[in-house]
Amino acid sequence: MELVAILRALWRRRLLFGIGFAVIAAITVMLAANTATRTGKATTRVMLDTQNSQLVGASPSGAETLTWRAQLLAELLASDPLHDRLAAEAGIKADQLRVVEPLLLTPEVETAIPRHSVEGAALSPEPYVVRVEFNDQVPVVAVEATAPDRASAVRLAKATTSVMQSEDVPAPVRGLQSFEVEPARAIKSEDVISRPPPVKALAFGLVLLGLWSAVLAGLPAGFLARRRRVAAAS
Repeated sequence: MELVAILRALWRRRLLFGIGFAVIAAITVMLAANTATRTGKATTRVMLDTQNSQLVGASPSGAETLTWRAQLLAELLASDPLHDRLAAEAGIKADQLRVVEPLLLTPEVETAIPRHSVEGAALSPEPYVVRVEFNDQVPVVAVEATAPDRASAVRLAKATTSVMQSEDVPAPVRGLQSFEVEPARAIKSEDVISRPPPVKALAFGLVLLGLWSAVLAGLPAGFLARRRRVAAAS
């Protein structure tokens, strides 16, 4: 019965309810739009090659080890020495940078629990993040750099490539050629706009709408009529 009485009261004041609903909806939309965040992302690839390039010569010495050396180089990028060197190369503080280890990017078993665990481990509070992935078949390392803006992401990707080019993984057998790191693709960058679900904005709007409805339902039945008569008489 109380619900029916409230609905009747709101129906009698439907004009005011509609005005309040429109205002609250506009506020909710504005709050939801302000939750969007913009970040920069830059991607590139580097390839390991022998000094006597395998692209030119047939089976040069050391070519058969390039795949595992690419994997090792990707793993070493997350180590403290290379991490700190990368931060210095990019012109940022070391505690602002995180290098996500390749093993945290792809679960061994593609089921729900490992996938969610990997996604949780990859989340980072640091504003600058470098993710590296290697290929089991070819000596290529993929680099993805994210930063607060697009220019910073490009600078971080360039710094990552530079650090990998300066790193030397020794050959496992004496006499094998050392490798060289060459860019395999130009750096591509973009602005990434993320819009999380506007849960807080919707909750705030519902609270405002509830308060506005309570105010309208609590007004005395003849309050508005008396106000109109007083306004007309004056």
